[in-house]
Amino acid sequence: MPIPTLINQPAALAGPATAASADPYIFISYSHKDAVLAEEFLKRFLVSARVLNLDEGHIFFDRNRILAGEEWGPALEEGLARATLFVFLVSFDSLASGCCMQKELATAAQRAIPIVPIIVSPCDWKKQPVPGTPKTLDRFNPLPVAKQNEATDLLPVIKWPHRDEAWVVVNEALCKKLRSMVATRAVKGSVIAAPGGYHDIEQEILAYRCNQLDAVDDFRSGIQSWKGEQPKTLVVLTKGISEDGLDSFWSRLAFEFLLEKRKLVCRREVPVQLFVKEDGSRKEIQRLTRAQLNAAIDTATSSTIESPTHASACITPVVAYLHSGKEPGIAQTIAQTLLRTLEEHENPDVLPSLVMVIHVEDSTLHTLNLTRKWGLHKFSRTLVVELSPLEEIADGAVREWLRLLPENRDLEPWLRRLAQLRALAPNQQVRLRKFSQLVREMLA
Repeated sequence: MPIPTLINQPAALAGPATAASADPYIFISYSHKDAVLAEEFLKRFLVSARVLNLDEGHIFFDRNRILAGEEWGPALEEGLARATLFVFLVSFDSLASGCCMQKELATAAQRAIPIVPIIVSPCDWKKQPVPGTPKTLDRFNPLPVAKQNEATDLLPVIKWPHRDEAWVVVNEALCKKLRSMVATRAVKGSVIAAPGGYHDIEQEILAYRCNQLDAVDDFRSGIQSWKGEQPKTLVVLTKGISEDGLDSFWSRLAFEFLLEKRKLVCRREVPVQLFVKEDGSRKEIQRLTRAQLNAAIDTATSSTIESPTHASACITPVVAYLHSGKEPGIAQTIAQTLLRTLEEHENPDVLPSLVMVIHVEDSTLHTLNLTRKWGLHKFSRTLVVELSPLEEIADGAVREWLRLLPENRDLEPWLRRLAQLRALAPNQQVRLRKFSQLVREMLA
């Protein structure tokens, strides 16, 4: 099984933007009558975006509309299918444009793509309704904001005494938002084009919010003492089989409890490449595991992702998959070596910023208390949180899941479709990965 990275995971059925792509993709919407201003913005944004390693390949800007008018075509649909950020250049002409408002903006809102309005010229924009939502444009934090004598006020681009200053303000705000999106997506997962076209981690972890109360309670209670007076490396031990999708279930936990509730920022997930030979000696397995984890820690601690908060609020997940294989003792040896390597690491100051995630995919191990059986509780620099094994999903659990979903406002775009969900026949049971597939097919 490939090791997913939090910044572009969980793996899911993808449209034009593949699950392997974690980079931002910016869709720029404008009226062809504002072509000069649009080109002016694009030129300056490309310069600012270099610091984020972004170029024209990360931007959808339809120059063809300048010549052909505002025709909706496959290129526009593909651009919106890939978009992770929607930039709307607002003017009288773009507000009057059916293509900009009823097609592009409406589609972005429907698919929950973050929207940033940029007011390029004076117009009656504030209370303009965003199609398909109860919101108006002024609710989307429009730009550019000018500072005048300690006060701030939004001033259309062409009204600035020096227009380049307006573009600097706009592009600084956009780059800040993109940095935050990249860092946040480390937990939220990738923004990919799922079959329904929705762009949010909630669709990718939707099925994994299903009733797994024992595992969720284990995680909630287990992390209570984490990052206390004596911070330690959090070690999360998930248990199940490959059909459970342990990676996606971990994403749900990280998103819900670390990002939303603890307001932590997760950097790019780092895999531990456990290429050990089943017929290797115990010392050889230990040596290889130690070397591979140290390499992963070096990668994690040299992360170049800029955090929008201070370092103590950032964590880097380091992930390993364990299978017992033909020799059951191999998984135990690897797990013990992973924790011993953390215990003996030459730079203990970096350890509190790591989360060691160990996915145990083995039907012969997932019912055991591995923390005690393998002696993982004996290490002083780690806090081990072992989760109950994931269970099959039955029709009753689906009904309970649907009943609870309306409490989560983030899921509103899908609730009407989900209310019609008949994913399971009576008495049918499926593992979580299969249930997730059924949900995605229904949403499509």
